Amino acid sequence: MSISKDRIKAIEKTKEYLTKGYKTTKFSVFKYEAESGDYAIPALIELRDAFDHVNELLTNDEFERQPENIYEHVRRAGVESLELLAESKMKDIRQRIEKNLFLKNLIIFDKRKLIVYKKRFKSLQGLLIKLRENKTSKDWEKSIEIANEIVTRCESLDKELPSLNEIKWKKGLFYGGVVGTIIAIIGIVLTIVSMIE
Repeated sequence: MSISKDRIKAIEKTKEYLTKGYKTTKFSVFKYEAESGDYAIPALIELRDAFDHVNELLTNDEFERQPENIYEHVRRAGVESLELLAESKMKDIRQRIEKNLFLKNLIIFDKRKLIVYKKRFKSLQGLLIKLRENKTSKDWEKSIEIANEIVTRCESLDKELPSLNEIKWKKGLFYGGVVGTIIAIIGIVLTIVSMIE
């Protein structure tokens, strides 16, 4: 079986695309799986779709556009894995900051620190927007860098913020104190009332 020159060009182009993008995508998928503890199912679906296009490239008469299709699926697998990881970490940080707002209002948590955390979180949101702006461009590796930056900053915040368990514990202390105070006040009132009679 002879292969046409045009098909060989398309195969060469695919090889160039895969050499350029697959290594980055593989790193992204591994990082997602290592840090989340889950399989990167969306990435695996994208890679499956990429292999469908490889099959089309090798067996179908419409092979000319297959290199771009393959590259697009490989790109999505890489960028979207780390985007998902970054979003997951940001969601956890957001929850912890919001739960600390309750504690701040009760003067259990340092208000100045909370303001700093909120500013840092706001900068993470800005980075996420940049990630999304770049993820469809030819320079999608920039989105991978941005996603890694978000993950790194979230890990830093993670070490500084109280854990959700610590927040629950502080809430429990607060409510326990409130209930204890109410019981003590009731006890004092009952004692006073019994002394008056």
